[in-house]
Amino acid sequence: MMLRVRRAPRVFALLTSLLVAAVVLIPAGVATAAPGADLQITAGTPVLPGTQTAVFANANTAQNAVIFGYDVVNDGPGVALGVAFNDTLPAGLSLVGVCAGVGCTPSGGSLPLLLGTLEGNPANDMVHVRIKAQASASLRGGPSSFQDAASVSSTTEDPDVETNSASSTVTVWTVPDAPTDAQANPGNGNAFFQWQHDLSANGGSPVIDFAVTVTGPSAPTVPAVSVTDPCGTSTTQVIFCTDVSPLTNGSLYSFSVRARNVVGLSDAASDTTTPSIDASARQINAGTLTQVTGNTTNPTEGDPLITTQTFLTNTFGVGLLLETSNRANTFCAGPCLANQVLVNKLEDPTLPPGFYEVTLLYHKSVVGGTGVPYEVYFAPDDTSTVGTVLPTCPKSNAAIVADCSRIKLGKLGANPQLKITVFTDDVDPTVGGRLK
Repeated sequence: MMLRVRRAPRVFALLTSLLVAAVVLIPAGVATAAPGADLQITAGTPVLPGTQTAVFANANTAQNAVIFGYDVVNDGPGVALGVAFNDTLPAGLSLVGVCAGVGCTPSGGSLPLLLGTLEGNPANDMVHVRIKAQASASLRGGPSSFQDAASVSSTTEDPDVETNSASSTVTVWTVPDAPTDAQANPGNGNAFFQWQHDLSANGGSPVIDFAVTVTGPSAPTVPAVSVTDPCGTSTTQVIFCTDVSPLTNGSLYSFSVRARNVVGLSDAASDTTTPSIDASARQINAGTLTQVTGNTTNPTEGDPLITTQTFLTNTFGVGLLLETSNRANTFCAGPCLANQVLVNKLEDPTLPPGFYEVTLLYHKSVVGGTGVPYEVYFAPDDTSTVGTVLPTCPKSNAAIVADCSRIKLGKLGANPQLKITVFTDDVDPTVGGRLK
């Protein structure tokens, strides 16, 4: 018998070779790549804890806090591994705490916050994250918007990182701007403290009042100064003031003032001064005030110059009389009588029409006696170091049309005394007398 061997068809051989190749290309034990996980984060509306109605930049933890809330979700399709939440607070806000979970209390913890694993489709796990921050008491110039920036990441590949960040904005209110131009004017046993404040520059909340503090020997407590009780006005700002007494003559006192709104007290404006019998500082109301330096009606050997000033009707503001020796040797083109110059300052930008009187009364110990001529040196401002001789006034006050003076040598008992009366319409003059 003869055996015949049939050769396999070509098609079968080709399929067999392809199968062997496929086995070679996909080795046993090698898995396919895991699907990506699309993390997404969305911001909620900031929450004010407790009974807060706004965020205040102060040191009160019951008023200065805000809670930012974010939802982190895995939109799949794969599982997100090693999920971490991070947050960048704006300058001026500091971290109090961070936590994960609806209604959790963010009283501690740190960033980044590890959230672990979030399942993808079909669960699409979501976690709510809360960040509590507080505003710094050093913030100024409010109200201002502060933007918090949050982000989320995973060790699993994310096909869409544009959804991995979100932000939330909160408004922070601050204390008012500090008062300006603080001046403490010395008086006799008192000081008149004044300052300026633009009430529209107030940290966003209206100024309630002003807090004045005084430091020095037996310094009194000063009541709050109301915003409805200014001393006077200027073209752009309101002038506020307070009369501080009793103070000890010859002692140095420091004064400070802060504006207050619902957030708290502003930075301080400060000044110092030393009360003296040679000074008088008072508020002027409709020209009803007459100011007098010294402790007695007439001068004495120990207090050789007494000054009196009566203001015009409808004059408002703060009046300051100050007898000083700082300019005495130059102002009168030589030594001034009693080695004193009178500095007169009226803190009112406008003076009513007309001339007001300043009277200087000298003690006999500095007067040369009868038959000695005298001169009055005058400057229209309170900073001049050199004066000029004032002309004599006409006999009738109604005829006065320019600054002038009258000199009269009278008697106190049997002793001569010198009386100089100056008529001026200048707001801040300086006056001195001398032997001719």
